[in-house]
Amino acid sequence: MATYWRSGEGRKIIDTTGHWVLAVAALRGLTMWDYIEERCSLAELGVAADEAARTLKPLIPDAHIHYNEHGGSSRVYDSWEEWFSHRLRNRIFYFFHKHHPDGGTYRCLAEWPLAEPMRPGLAATENLKDAATTVVETPQDPPIAVAAE
Repeated sequence: MATYWRSGEGRKIIDTTGHWVLAVAALRGLTMWDYIEERCSLAELGVAADEAARTLKPLIPDAHIHYNEHGGSSRVYDSWEEWFSHRLRNRIFYFFHKHHPDGGTYRCLAEWPLAEPMRPGLAATENLKDAATTVVETPQDPPIAVAAE
């Protein structure tokens, strides 16, 4: 099952979910760092079944069907909502949790599928562990000239 989320359609689903988490949090004036630093719950961040059905389901409407066919689980999810509540919600939890060696879990940036977002209020270089090797410059497309009317 773990490999399902790492490539192909599973990767697209998990990346879309990561973007969704950032978006629903931003609509509430929060960031994932607010959750990791224990200033809010996942529900307060926007990760809730009703919010997911309303705003994430339209982005990945057939994800449960694809997961049933390719996810490697013997369990079959009859609806998107059931799949979210039992499977995808668990993946979101592990975006931000690791198991502690002594038992239980702790909050951190764990299985986050996207590039690490900057912490609010920090300069860009303070967010990078090693700015000299982390920052990669990519060529930009030339600007498109637009004729004035």
